[in-house]
Amino acid sequence: MKTTKAQFKAFKASFRKYQELLGLQSWRIFFKHEKCDGDFARIFYDLSKCAAVVTLNSEASKDEAPFLDPVKHGKHEAIHLLLATLSNLASRRYVQEREIDEADERLAILLTKVIP
Repeated sequence: MKTTKAQFKAFKASFRKYQELLGLQSWRIFFKHEKCDGDFARIFYDLSKCAAVVTLNSEASKDEAPFLDPVKHGKHEAIHLLLATLSNLASRRYVQEREIDEADERLAILLTKVIP
């Protein structure tokens, strides 16, 4: 099953909504609508450039189709962007505890503002 232009539009709108809500406006975002095996959507980001490519899968199998939710997937990928700094720190071989504490605190402050 091919995902539609309307679904892609809903995906982008959802991502942008949560990008704004989560305070991630400083990121340059590029969207793609192409095949990504094994995922409904995915995000690749470059922290040093503050840029990300967000992709909605252009194809879904018959088994996956009932679970395709562009709005939910847009929100999900925006949350991955929110966690980008912590994910990056966690993947480093050498990281200082201070760096993790700072990223953790930034996230806690942001979530305090946006969660009712």
